[in-house]
Amino acid sequence: MEKYKTSIFNIPFDKEGITYIYNTMSGSLIKLDDASRDAFEQTDFDFTTFDSHLLEKLLCKGFIVKSHIDEMGMLYEKTNEAIYSSFPSAVSYTIVLTNKCNYTCKYCFEAKNKQSNNATIDVDKTVSFILKQIEHNKELKYLRITWFGGEPLIYEDGIDIITGKLLPVLSERRIKYTSSIITNGYLISDQFIDNLEKNQISSIQITLDGMPEVYADYKGTAPGAFDRVLSNIKKICTSKSSCSVGIRLNCDKDNISSIFSLLDYLDASGFFANCNINLAPITGSDGSEFSDAEYEIIQLKFYSYLCDKGYKELVKKKLKKSRLMSCGYVGSGSYIIDVDGTLKKCERYVGMQDKVVGDVILGRYYNSAEREFQLNDILDKCMSCSLYPICRGGCKNSRLSGKEIDCHLQRDNLIKLLNMLV
Repeated sequence: MEKYKTSIFNIPFDKEGITYIYNTMSGSLIKLDDASRDAFEQTDFDFTTFDSHLLEKLLCKGFIVKSHIDEMGMLYEKTNEAIYSSFPSAVSYTIVLTNKCNYTCKYCFEAKNKQSNNATIDVDKTVSFILKQIEHNKELKYLRITWFGGEPLIYEDGIDIITGKLLPVLSERRIKYTSSIITNGYLISDQFIDNLEKNQISSIQITLDGMPEVYADYKGTAPGAFDRVLSNIKKICTSKSSCSVGIRLNCDKDNISSIFSLLDYLDASGFFANCNINLAPITGSDGSEFSDAEYEIIQLKFYSYLCDKGYKELVKKKLKKSRLMSCGYVGSGSYIIDVDGTLKKCERYVGMQDKVVGDVILGRYYNSAEREFQLNDILDKCMSCSLYPICRGGCKNSRLSGKEIDCHLQRDNLIKLLNMLV
């Protein structure tokens, strides 16, 4: 007879005397009755005593697994397959169209790494590289491009040219294609909006760092830039395009008050109905950045704000989903294509010559920088951690820089978030 055990990825929590379990692998949540709660609290409970419908549900949602299954071993094997595949079914490129920018954000990491000014990418060499990768990989089914800068819209023509040359080949090979863009939003034009569908841009991320005065200070812009960006966001939201807009609120200790004032403004102006609003910590600033513990408190305050305003469904979307890798660029075949044609494995490495793992002429170098980034090493503390499917040891760049995640803090805050949602 088949035997079962509880998943190591279960996170139990109580609210108002009721026990719930959240499984980080499946993303499923279940409310337990007294009998089920007692069963999950026992080490060797015989789950076959449950009725077949409940047993199948628990198994399907990942709350229990067959007793012989090593969940971490299975996850490790699947991750290796995804990372080291010579012919990945999905690849991503972030293309740095230019290192020019019309803003001077005070926290910009690229400014410190910039090797040369006013450069734009060689579109012909970039297209040639991508087409070679497509031709080589007969298993490719999905290709995604993120347009990046500098400010990518300074070289908007690059989007049109590269997309126009790739789409016929992708269509012939029946490869599903999508793209996104990270922009400050100031240079968004009617022509750009009209071309969203043609260029298959499905999402746009725009950062706002506070109300107008704070925004101008953090972005290094002239007065009026804040209003112009919001006007451009409205144009996209009211256009015929199906492109979604994500508004990212970058925050630190100095602007957090203005960020919450901005949230009130965005709510009153109707942006929550059409945009995905996200909070993110500013790093590498002048000492005003939050510690991990401080930011987790701010993030929970942000989630609570959204729930209180009636946007609980938006908060549900912020629950982290399980993934095979800590970052999509850990996998083979996915690269940051820098403005000089070099290949990197992280956006944070833009402009850094010691992080080059290849170039668009010669391809991969198969060097130590790439091997180090791709290494699928599981820390000892991760081996039995219920958070591992959604965490994967954290940001690869942060780990390589010596920064580790506070697991207890992450778990406590996940439980607090789940309490808001049930």
